[in-house]
Amino acid sequence: MQTYLEMRDRIYPGKVLLFGEYTILWDGMALSLPYRRFFGKWSRNAVEDNNEWSSFLDYIEGIEHDLHNQVDTKEFRRALQNRWNLQLQIPSGKGLGSSGVVSAAFLDFFLDDYLDLSHLKRDLAMIESYFHGRSSGLDALVSLLDKPVLATNSSIDVVDLPSRFQDHIYLVDTGISRSTRDLVPVFKREVNEMDSKLLKSLSKMNEQAIDQFRNGESTLETVRSISDFQLNHMRFLIPQRVHSFWRACLDNPAIGLKLCGAGGGGYLLLFSREKLTTHQLWGMQLLQIV
Repeated sequence: MQTYLEMRDRIYPGKVLLFGEYTILWDGMALSLPYRRFFGKWSRNAVEDNNEWSSFLDYIEGIEHDLHNQVDTKEFRRALQNRWNLQLQIPSGKGLGSSGVVSAAFLDFFLDDYLDLSHLKRDLAMIESYFHGRSSGLDALVSLLDKPVLATNSSIDVVDLPSRFQDHIYLVDTGISRSTRDLVPVFKREVNEMDSKLLKSLSKMNEQAIDQFRNGESTLETVRSISDFQLNHMRFLIPQRVHSFWRACLDNPAIGLKLCGAGGGGYLLLFSREKLTTHQLWGMQLLQIV
């Protein structure tokens, strides 16, 4: 179990699902990175209303016997009464893993080690399901470990990344909040009508992009293929107001645009061989990742 000093001395970063959105649901590969610009951090004498934890803890008490790692909601409630709370410096509804941050910070309160990744991911999936209805646990695991994670439905690995990257990668804000809980059922309904060969081709493109990225190679051409696929076959996940911007990016061979996480709004991912400015992207706000 964390001591209060240890709680105070670490952050739980947000995440960026770089590749593998949705295909991981069909045992495809996904690569997710911690993004420390946004984070959660335990703080004492917090001004937030701790009542917001009440329904979450009621949910935890209903699943705690199914968790591999033991939790103690009574001890956690005592910490809250002692004015500990989680300070969140991360937007919600943007695809950056805010619910994963909360889930990771809660479970970490009770952990002694991070040795069994499969059990951690399973427990975190159950905890984060409070927010989404169903969760893979990947977002929360990345936040807990603060390391890049490569995952499928059947395997999890912490991976090293190259020291240099061929592409500049940015987050582009659509200005629209969205809910993963609402989007996943929409995707599942639409994908049932999609040719299985199309899903396999998307999985293959994602795996190729992951291999290129991990090897320090440019992913731009592969990202542009993914971008074209998503506009043609996953348009229901792209907000209408973004369609013209998306097409403009496809018309420019120097950049590539794709969904970041569930889609439907939040942030998009933009890849470029050259460093970009907001002025060059038609006024769209950019946050650089690498």
